[in-house]
Amino acid sequence: MASMRGWARAVVTCMLCPARRIAGTALGSPAVRRGWPRLLAAIPLLRTASVSEVSRRVGYASPTAFTAAFTRAFGVPSSRFTPSRLGKAA
Repeated sequence: MASMRGWARAVVTCMLCPARRIAGTALGSPAVRRGWPRLLAAIPLLRTASVSEVSRRVGYASPTAFTAAFTRAFGVPSSRFTPSRLGKAA
């Protein structure tokens, strides 16, 4: 179950890093309030669906816009959470 261990580590990292990264920013802005829930909802979806499908399901206009927002928020690309990459997380 190395992939489950890697997934758990990735989720914990993602859940902790945003709070640290956004400390001192304008958390009350509409863009932040709209974006964070969608990006957090995308994390478990990425485990079973493509980045294109997830970006559509969480409401982004394009996979490129989703990937840019995800990378800006979490510091890693969304593709890091796809099944092919989860097994490689160490």
